[in-house]
Amino acid sequence: MRVRALRKITFHTSKGVVVVMPGQIFKPADPIKLLDASVVAVLPLVSRPLWQRPDGRCFACGSREAWRSIYKMTCARCHPPATPDIVKEFMRGTA
Repeated sequence: MRVRALRKITFHTSKGVVVVMPGQIFKPADPIKLLDASVVAVLPLVSRPLWQRPDGRCFACGSREAWRSIYKMTCARCHPPATPDIVKEFMRGTA
């Protein structure tokens, strides 16, 4: 589950203090404690990257070209890969 903080939230964890600012999207470790609607808004799960429109185009440039690293999928026109070594796959015309 991904949530967006509606106000500043402070967590005390075994690794230290974590502060989440308003508007920040995060995955809570224990979502049951965060179901208060005044604190967070639960975001719908999407199968596409946040930069991509439902029709597959980039929100910024309108391109349908993307590349995937081992970490994530990225718009190829807005953020071309720095080196071909990090590219796992190129996608053209993805929808």
